[in-house]
Amino acid sequence: MNDGRIAFVGCAEASADVLSDGPVLGVRFGIIDIDRTVEFADVTGPDGQASLIKLEGIEGRLDDSRRFDVVADLDRPDVPALVGELVVGES
Repeated sequence: MNDGRIAFVGCAEASADVLSDGPVLGVRFGIIDIDRTVEFADVTGPDGQASLIKLEGIEGRLDDSRRFDVVADLDRPDVPALVGELVVGES
């Protein structure tokens, strides 16, 4: 982020080991502040339900600190990753 904070996404998967993919159980977005405090929240879809889309990349927007570009991995080698938008603070 432009102000020195670090934004991140994390996903939990039900998989047999650390190398195997599995169903996504939950997705969180977080920010690590300059003083090392961490705030995070579940990622939800437009319907308010918990998102189960496997987000694996995030980049902040220079013009809006509440909007991020995210990359979703569908775990399908025949389908390219998807790029979407994550908006923080809107319901």
